[in-house]
Amino acid sequence: MLHKIFGSAFILLGIALYPTPLPGTTILVIVGLVWLIGERRSRRFLMKIFGPKIFRRIKAPKIIDKARL
Repeated sequence: MLHKIFGSAFILLGIALYPTPLPGTTILVIVGLVWLIGERRSRRFLMKIFGPKIFRRIKAPKIIDKARL
């Protein structure tokens, strides 16, 4: 239950801070997805959205591995 609350908060915070010059907003969204829907589903979801080349370029696999609990 707590993971879903924090996951949703990270996603909303990342989206809200995206237009600002603060770095790391994409990381907040990815970590929020991992906490909300799990590692495997978030990998598949992000791979489908971005494609394999951009998925690796934004270093999503490393971020997902670090977000895992």
